[in-house]
Amino acid sequence: MTEDRPEFSVYQFFENEREDAPYERVREWVRSEEAWDAALHYCTSVAVKMGWVHRVIITDGGDECCFEWKRSVGVTYPRKEDLNPGVWERMQKVLNAYQGAQP
Repeated sequence: MTEDRPEFSVYQFFENEREDAPYERVREWVRSEEAWDAALHYCTSVAVKMGWVHRVIITDGGDECCFEWKRSVGVTYPRKEDLNPGVWERMQKVLNAYQGAQP
Protein backbone atom coordinates (compact mmCIF):
# COMPACT_ATOMS: atom_id res chain seq x y z
CA MET A 1 0.00 0.00 0.00
CA THR A 2 1.32 3.43 -0.90
CA GLU A 3 1.43 6.26 1.56
CA ASP A 4 -0.97 9.14 0.94
CA ARG A 5 1.52 12.00 1.03
CA PRO A 6 0.53 15.67 0.88
CA GLU A 7 1.63 16.23 -2.70
CA PHE A 8 -1.47 17.54 -4.52
CA SER A 9 -2.56 21.06 -5.44
CA VAL A 10 -5.93 22.30 -6.72
CA TYR A 11 -6.47 25.27 -9.05
CA GLN A 12 -9.53 27.08 -10.39
CA PHE A 13 -9.30 29.06 -13.64
CA PHE A 14 -11.34 32.17 -14.28
CA GLU A 15 -13.45 32.70 -17.38
CA ASN A 16 -11.98 36.06 -18.34
CA GLU A 17 -8.42 34.84 -17.61
CA ARG A 18 -7.38 38.21 -16.26
CA GLU A 19 -3.72 38.97 -16.82
CA ASP A 20 -3.22 39.78 -13.15
CA ALA A 21 -4.85 36.56 -11.91
CA PRO A 22 -5.93 34.01 -14.56
CA TYR A 23 -6.18 31.29 -11.91
CA GLU A 24 -6.19 30.74 -8.18
CA ARG A 25 -4.40 27.97 -6.31
CA VAL A 26 -7.04 26.97 -3.77
CA ARG A 27 -5.12 24.09 -2.15
CA GLU A 28 -1.39 23.43 -2.06
CA TRP A 29 0.50 20.31 -0.94
CA VAL A 30 -2.50 18.44 0.45
CA ARG A 31 -3.36 14.74 0.57
CA SER A 32 -5.40 13.16 -2.21
CA GLU A 33 -8.66 13.09 -0.24
CA GLU A 34 -8.50 16.79 0.56
CA ALA A 35 -7.59 17.59 -3.06
CA TRP A 36 -10.56 15.57 -4.34
CA ASP A 37 -12.95 17.22 -1.84
CA ALA A 38 -11.69 20.66 -2.86
CA ALA A 39 -12.00 19.88 -6.57
CA LEU A 40 -15.59 18.69 -6.06
CA HIS A 41 -16.38 21.88 -4.20
CA TYR A 42 -14.88 24.15 -6.86
CA CYS A 43 -16.50 22.22 -9.75
CA THR A 44 -19.91 22.93 -8.23
CA SER A 45 -19.33 26.35 -6.66
CA VAL A 46 -21.38 29.50 -7.01
CA ALA A 47 -18.51 30.93 -9.08
CA VAL A 48 -19.10 28.18 -11.67
CA LYS A 49 -22.85 28.79 -11.66
CA MET A 50 -22.24 32.53 -12.14
CA GLY A 51 -19.90 31.82 -15.06
CA TRP A 52 -16.74 33.12 -13.40
CA VAL A 53 -14.87 29.79 -13.20
CA HIS A 54 -14.51 27.54 -16.25
CA ARG A 55 -11.87 24.99 -15.26
CA VAL A 56 -10.65 23.10 -12.17
CA ILE A 57 -7.56 20.89 -12.03
CA ILE A 58 -5.63 18.77 -9.55
CA THR A 59 -1.86 18.50 -10.00
CA ASP A 60 0.57 16.15 -8.30
CA GLY A 61 3.97 16.86 -6.75
CA GLY A 62 5.60 16.74 -10.20
CA ASP A 63 3.14 19.38 -11.49
CA GLU A 64 1.42 16.78 -13.68
CA CYS A 65 -2.34 17.13 -14.16
CA CYS A 66 -4.21 14.29 -12.41
CA PHE A 67 -7.76 15.61 -12.87
CA GLU A 68 -9.39 18.22 -15.08
CA TRP A 69 -12.96 19.45 -15.14
CA LYS A 70 -14.35 22.05 -17.56
CA ARG A 71 -17.67 23.87 -17.28
CA SER A 72 -20.25 22.66 -19.81
CA VAL A 73 -18.03 19.65 -20.61
CA GLY A 74 -17.43 17.85 -17.31
CA VAL A 75 -14.43 15.68 -16.50
CA THR A 76 -11.93 15.76 -19.37
CA TYR A 77 -9.04 14.04 -17.60
CA PRO A 78 -8.54 11.29 -16.79
CA ARG A 79 -10.27 9.92 -19.85
CA LYS A 80 -12.83 7.19 -19.39
CA GLU A 81 -10.82 4.75 -21.51
CA ASP A 82 -7.72 5.27 -19.34
CA LEU A 83 -9.41 4.13 -16.13
CA ASN A 84 -10.13 0.70 -14.73
CA PRO A 85 -13.69 -0.53 -15.39
CA GLY A 86 -16.18 1.10 -13.06
CA VAL A 87 -13.90 3.90 -11.86
CA TRP A 88 -15.30 6.45 -14.36
CA GLU A 89 -18.87 5.60 -13.38
CA ARG A 90 -18.07 5.93 -9.66
CA MET A 91 -16.31 9.27 -10.25
CA GLN A 92 -19.28 10.60 -12.25
CA LYS A 93 -21.73 9.33 -9.63
CA VAL A 94 -19.84 11.12 -6.83
CA LEU A 95 -19.61 14.36 -8.82
CA ASN A 96 -23.31 14.24 -9.76
CA ALA A 97 -24.36 13.45 -6.19
CA TYR A 98 -22.21 16.29 -4.90
CA GLN A 99 -23.75 18.72 -7.39
CA GLY A 100 -27.25 17.63 -6.39
CA ALA A 101 -26.49 18.16 -2.70
CA GLN A 102 -25.45 21.78 -3.17
CA PRO A 103 -28.02 24.49 -2.39
